[in-house]
Amino acid sequence: MKYFLIVIFSLVLVACTDDEVLYSNTPDKAIELLESEVGFVKNMNVIQETDVNVNRKIYVFEGEGAISDNSEYKTQYFVALVEKQKKGWVVLESLGIGKPSDRSIATGGNYFQAGFIDISENLQLKKNQYALNIPEKDYSIWVELLE
Repeated sequence: MKYFLIVIFSLVLVACTDDEVLYSNTPDKAIELLESEVGFVKNMNVIQETDVNVNRKIYVFEGEGAISDNSEYKTQYFVALVEKQKKGWVVLESLGIGKPSDRSIATGGNYFQAGFIDISENLQLKKNQYALNIPEKDYSIWVELLE
């Protein structure tokens, strides 16, 4: 009986968790949900996107996001990893990485790490690393997928 209750509770928990995921028909629409439905960022402006493969994309965008745990919002850069799953496109992870003046060297989550690099540096990219240019700036954003 004890195991039966654990199994039932686990199934209910999994079913509830799946409903909270926001799927979209396109990767661009999945990114837009961060602003319109989730409220993760305000005044979003997608700067660049790159294909990892046919089922994954990396986005760099600028917008107003909460700083740390307080409610102060400021303009900063964000990086998001979007993946195509059975039900549609979903944002796997999105992180605010600040601005180069914030002296943020790198930040990371479960799926990727990201940071700033001076465009004058000769970056030798590895297999799971990407450099995304920021137009009219003297820096780029590097992203390394953690797989």
